[in-house]
Amino acid sequence: MATSEKCACLSLHKSARVIGTVLFIMTVGLFVAYLIFIENLRRIVLEEMFEIAPCSQPWIDIVTDSLFEYSLLVNLLLIGTCVGCTRWVLVPWLVLYAINILCLVVVSIYMFINPIPVFTTESAHYELLRLFGLVPLAAALLLSYFWIVVRNLFGSISTLEKKNEEQNGCCNLNYKLGVQIMAGLLTIFSAVFLVLHHLKVKEMIDAKFERMFKQEPRPEWNLTHVVSTIIMAAIAVNLLVFFGSTGEHWRRVFLMPWLIYYGIGILIALGAHQWLTTLCWVEEKLYGLIALGIGFFTTILWTTVWIVAAEAADKPQVMLNRNPLGFQRL
Repeated sequence: MATSEKCACLSLHKSARVIGTVLFIMTVGLFVAYLIFIENLRRIVLEEMFEIAPCSQPWIDIVTDSLFEYSLLVNLLLIGTCVGCTRWVLVPWLVLYAINILCLVVVSIYMFINPIPVFTTESAHYELLRLFGLVPLAAALLLSYFWIVVRNLFGSISTLEKKNEEQNGCCNLNYKLGVQIMAGLLTIFSAVFLVLHHLKVKEMIDAKFERMFKQEPRPEWNLTHVVSTIIMAAIAVNLLVFFGSTGEHWRRVFLMPWLIYYGIGILIALGAHQWLTTLCWVEEKLYGLIALGIGFFTTILWTTVWIVAAEAADKPQVMLNRNPLGFQRL
């Protein structure tokens, strides 16, 4: 039974990590199996059982892919919860798994009312098919227990009144220093990608554009110049971060171009993910997963830069902390 301190003889922090790890591994396994056998699932489940033509209902792919992929990301947040600096990293997990639980309950009720059409209604075994509704119901009950454990962890963290100060250990990292390191790495990556773009990536982009949209890029679009401009802008805003994250507070204004530029990039990545999940083929779904991963990772970086720009506290904030009780209000 979950309490405010213990869960199955483990602390709430350790229990949360175990829950996140188990669910992450299970989700990866199910998602990989789904992608491998997607054509069989479409034919057996959609076409034969429910008489829905494959790829004719894009919302089915959007819901299925989104639940899988967002579950992977929020479980990563849950696993990394003990090196975080705020309890609010648990909120995405709580929200998404509340949706997952609700979906499983709805599916269970539907399967009780409308059994899977494996047998005809005249068959003696037809009524037994309703028992398949117990499977999603059992999964919903198990996830509900996990949800309560994580919710208790969220509540226990909110009661901590300890001051947010530097802790001894090798993993302490000041936010401003972390932002500068991040900007340096992004600058180097952007410069390398700019070189690669002119050497090889240009042909790959043109070939992929022609394959996906069934037409060659229009000459007036000049994708080479567009991509080069985007990369040069990324290098410029990252260089501004070095100046904006040091010295007096008024310099924080130089972080605004970075926040605007990468904020737009996050929205584009999330939009690309939603669009790619509507497509029918596994390759596009993998591209959608990559776009979502980029958007997720960039959101974490964006939040870090925003904290520095907002000057949330007079004392330096701790980005990484070995202490599992290092969750503090920002």
